Amino acid sequence: MGSIFFISFLAGLILNIFCVFLGSKISSFRTRLEDGGYGISKLGGMAIVLSFFITIGIVFGRRGLFDHRSVVVLTALALTFLLGMFDDLVNLPPFKKLFAQFAIALFLVVGGIKTQIVFLSPLGNSLLTILWFVSLMNAFNFLDILDGLAAGISILCAATFLYICYGRSHGIVVILTAALLGSNLGFLGFNFHPARLYMGDTGSLFNGMALATIAIMISYAPQGREMALFVPFLILALPLYDLIFVIVMRFARRKSVVKKSRDHFVLRLVDKGESLRRSVFLMYFFNILFYLMAILLLTSSNLFGFFILFLTLSTWLALAYKISKVNFHEG
Repeated sequence: MGSIFFISFLAGLILNIFCVFLGSKISSFRTRLEDGGYGISKLGGMAIVLSFFITIGIVFGRRGLFDHRSVVVLTALALTFLLGMFDDLVNLPPFKKLFAQFAIALFLVVGGIKTQIVFLSPLGNSLLTILWFVSLMNAFNFLDILDGLAAGISILCAATFLYICYGRSHGIVVILTAALLGSNLGFLGFNFHPARLYMGDTGSLFNGMALATIAIMISYAPQGREMALFVPFLILALPLYDLIFVIVMRFARRKSVVKKSRDHFVLRLVDKGESLRRSVFLMYFFNILFYLMAILLLTSSNLFGFFILFLTLSTWLALAYKISKVNFHEG
């Protein structure tokens, strides 16, 4: 596992250095400023994805791990990468992007990558899986709004999944997770405030899909501990929480769900008076709390697991209500 992480991290560092240079030469992948000029390059997502695939190619090739399951997963991740790059280039209309996300999610489900919850029908598992993939792609896409935020959350999520699946007969998943962890860590130093690179939709959509896929490829709930099925929801709760928070706030204000606004949880922290760095670190802290609850839930009885979920949900609903009252100015 250590060598997988190191290859990905080192490849990420090299590629990000190259992307900083390349980004200054290619305006197509740079953010557009209000005065019509060009800002920071969004090529960091390409560095994340390429370092991931370089690592996977080396490790899978040496160990002969290319089977039907891994090919389906890697193909879906490659398609997500292409979707993100195209979106960064031409700024796809929201519903066209959503349709493409649905198509990639459907491809994974047809390829056999889906939840296996015993009390759901095959159709129910398929629909839940599609919703899971599409929601997390958009959740990480929405989360990429402050320097270091989406990359840091991706690192924490990957580290938690790696902790859970390491040594539990999840060989391929361990490799995927270690590679994802290394590639994002190699990028974070270039993305933390003040950022020299952004991950763009290329990186955020890819991270969302990769983590969503990893999450459902791990076994959580032995017989008698069914509440452990909620472990991946807790690990990925903060991006999902922010997605739901934004949608609810925009509906409440009668704004378009797909139109950008400052309704995000973290931006309301900024408008409440927190600095950009402190707001990002607070989100890291909140995410770590979710992870601790997830690890505790993993080994808890159903009764205690229900208490954990109830306490977590109640706390975050109360916090959402409080932060929703923060006044802010658009733009």
